[in-house]
Amino acid sequence: DIFAARRKEIVKKYNEAFNSIPEIIVQKEIPLSDTCRHLYIIRLDFDKLTCTRREFFDAMSAENVQCQIHYVPVYWFPFYQHLGYEKGLCPKAEDVYKGILSIPLYPKMSDQDVEDVIHAVKKVVENYRK
Repeated sequence: DIFAARRKEIVKKYNEAFNSIPEIIVQKEIPLSDTCRHLYIIRLDFDKLTCTRREFFDAMSAENVQCQIHYVPVYWFPFYQHLGYEKGLCPKAEDVYKGILSIPLYPKMSDQDVEDVIHAVKKVVENYRK
């Protein structure tokens, strides 16, 4: 319960910080659900940025914030390609995948850690804003 509460607190801070940044698309909260995320995914709006996901990722790393890439379309894995599934099968899912990355979200993050992540995202967005 303590870990879940802390994750929700961090998600709330991230949402408040990123909801007003048009270059970042955040997951929508479902008001009637009691969601406890294990990942916080941001989606980059490439119509409003001059970078690739790799460049954004590397810039975050340069700010000492380690991001990760999750949710690869499952049919991109060799096992499924061997079964005949090919890239292009789900173009919307593939488009979303190309623009998402996970930023740190774990219960032991200090308030300063959270602020550092927020600052880094804002700084990188500002650097790559069209």
